[in-house]
Amino acid sequence: MSRRPRKKLEGIGFEEFRRQIKERRIAPLYLFVGEEQYLQERALRQLYNTIDEADRVFSIFTFSIGESSPSGARTTAARAVDSANEMTRVAARRIVV
Repeated sequence: MSRRPRKKLEGIGFEEFRRQIKERRIAPLYLFVGEEQYLQERALRQLYNTIDEADRVFSIFTFSIGESSPSGARTTAARAVDSANEMTRVAARRIVV
């Protein structure tokens, strides 16, 4: 039995991402994949910079799936998705990492 060839994932490169952010064409979801951790961190900083610095504490949420939260509960992907779906009270958007 032969294996199916893997489907190549389509997406945008870092320069296109940067251009979209600069033009304020921000997608509702980004998935950063690849071995270039530095580029992922740069991309996150660019997204963070789209939110007013005073509003960031209310608009940027970081989760580590599988780790314990301050309350002692395990963080799940469902919790991160729930956070992404919550309405923002201060800024126009929220960032969930």
